[in-house]
Amino acid sequence: MHLPESCVVEELNWTDEDGFRKTLSKKGRENFVQKIKRNEHFYDVVVKDRLDAEELQHAMALFRNVKNNNFAINNFLFPEKMFQQLNESKSWEFIVLYIKEEYSISRKPVAVAFCHRNVANVYSFMLIGMDYEYLMTYGVYRQTLYQVIKRANALQCIQVNMGISATIEKKKVGATPYPKVGYYQSKDNFALEMMGATFAIEKE
Repeated sequence: MHLPESCVVEELNWTDEDGFRKTLSKKGRENFVQKIKRNEHFYDVVVKDRLDAEELQHAMALFRNVKNNNFAINNFLFPEKMFQQLNESKSWEFIVLYIKEEYSISRKPVAVAFCHRNVANVYSFMLIGMDYEYLMTYGVYRQTLYQVIKRANALQCIQVNMGISATIEKKKVGATPYPKVGYYQSKDNFALEMMGATFAIEKE
């Protein structure tokens, strides 16, 4: 069965913003100028090895926002203990985005990216939490994608695993989508064959 595509950024040998833009497609460069670079001045971006108790609670609340709004993936809410363990691990870090004081009265983060760096020097963008009140006005998601890639480049990582879903947005920042399939064995595949036939009829 087909699974969601996995997106990977593999070109990280650039040294400045112009070099990053050269790795993008024509549409990607247009998107970068219009939807990312234009909004970057609104943000303060901080990379943290660990969040304090209040920050962690807010980050979890932002993740719940994404969980409740992302209908592309039928996911579930991870237990608080898992977030606490990520916070204690030296392999994990948090890219935290704030809207600058002159543009917002809120001092809380509008996005938190939960990122992992493994022993093979691969950076993985695993989870994200976002404040949807700022999503459209300030392009929070697109800005977070860019800041994750910038961070991986600064760490001289060899690639960035961008995960699944939002493939179109990730392609615009230079990610390559890789198809994935899953295999499983069913003792009774009658229901599956009926579903497949139904899909085929609907397509016709």
